[in-house]
Amino acid sequence: MGVVCEDLVPILVAVFLLFVLTVNAVIYTSYSLGAIALARGLIRGSPYVDLWLCVYADHVFTERGCIYTGPLGLALLLVVPTLLADALHISPLALCGVAMVFTGVLAIYFSYSLYRELGGSREEALFVSVVNGLCGPLWVYSVHVFPQAPLAFLYALFLYTLLKLLDTARAIYGAVLGLLASAMILLDPSMAITICVLLLIALYYALRGCGRWSARRVALVAILFLASALPLATAQLLYNLIVTSNPLTFPEMLWLRRIGVEGLGFNPLQIPYGLYTLFIDLRKGLIPLYPIYILALMYMPKALKGMKRESKAVWLVAITMPILVYASWQDVDGGLSYGPRFLVPITLLMAYPLTHIAKSKSRVTKATLITLAMFSLAENLLVVTTTPYPAPLEKLKPFENQFLSSELRHFAEGFRASLIYKELEEALNPGLATVLALVIPIALAIAIFMSVTKKLLKAHST
Repeated sequence: MGVVCEDLVPILVAVFLLFVLTVNAVIYTSYSLGAIALARGLIRGSPYVDLWLCVYADHVFTERGCIYTGPLGLALLLVVPTLLADALHISPLALCGVAMVFTGVLAIYFSYSLYRELGGSREEALFVSVVNGLCGPLWVYSVHVFPQAPLAFLYALFLYTLLKLLDTARAIYGAVLGLLASAMILLDPSMAITICVLLLIALYYALRGCGRWSARRVALVAILFLASALPLATAQLLYNLIVTSNPLTFPEMLWLRRIGVEGLGFNPLQIPYGLYTLFIDLRKGLIPLYPIYILALMYMPKALKGMKRESKAVWLVAITMPILVYASWQDVDGGLSYGPRFLVPITLLMAYPLTHIAKSKSRVTKATLITLAMFSLAENLLVVTTTPYPAPLEKLKPFENQFLSSELRHFAEGFRASLIYKELEEALNPGLATVLALVIPIALAIAIFMSVTKKLLKAHST
């Protein structure tokens, strides 16, 4: 992967510890309840959840039983931590959060590898991958039960593998891509659209290639892709058949019918509004909450100039296609969540132009990036300490903001949901627990941030 262990591994260990300390250990939602309940059901050999859950959102009652309408892939990821929690007779919420932490750290690891493959230097890729992990929405979604962190990890690895396939023509990468593609669809079926387009682009460049790409090699890659994708694809189709009586009907379609949404829930006419909601809306848009992506967008043309032709095509489609799909979705803002959760996997790609700021000789540009990153770092620290579930979009006025109008209020009221606070509160008085639960993550986060910043500045000073 081109990873330098002496630089990256200690930092990833520190990030893992930071994320674990800030795992949501208090708040269950209908989404997390259902995912954990389905994991328990799968352990028992049943695809159904307890009937009492059908009074909540994200669940549908059928004549066969109560169905959780979230992704099957998320429940599969939670099987082991749920089994362990039940064996130890403890709440599964924190352990399931730790499972999400693993995927979040892996997302940082493979975003580093992807940035290196796209042309970033070791120090630049290290700085941007860690800064994006700490100062973007990935941290928030790595500490509670949602599919975005595992999807970000799989998406970064999928794109890295796709670029390696185009570069080396090694057939084994086809098998890896098939497994990753099927796993992503288990977490988010709409990713099938983006995956198909990316594979068509890869096929186009493979057919245009000389020497390494013969018709036999293309066929071999396709066969390996399909063979490795088959097990998880079959599991999803069988699951659909059991719970909906149709292998092509996903459980979420039943939920859409329940809330009165016709069809698949996508409306191309909604895309302009969806783009506004995802990126610009002051209430929970990406740019108002995480302004570092303004710089990333500004430097996108420069980043494109330095890429190989096939890398440029893959990168652009990997960003724009899922954005257009999510912008047309009926619940574009992602419901009860902090910021636009659907953009979390895409922010790993959007952050790549920051490597060009990292290598810039302009002190003002670097200082601007570091300042905006520090702001977002402080914001994330407060969010993961307080709650990853602030007021939803519908409860915010047009000029309000999730962070300023909801998170700060919860913080001032003394609400805390992090694992470190929960554990300290049981051992210490609430006042001291509150202070330590904030100070320890702050110190660790700043230490990590300063470490990668110093490595970057030192590399560019020599």
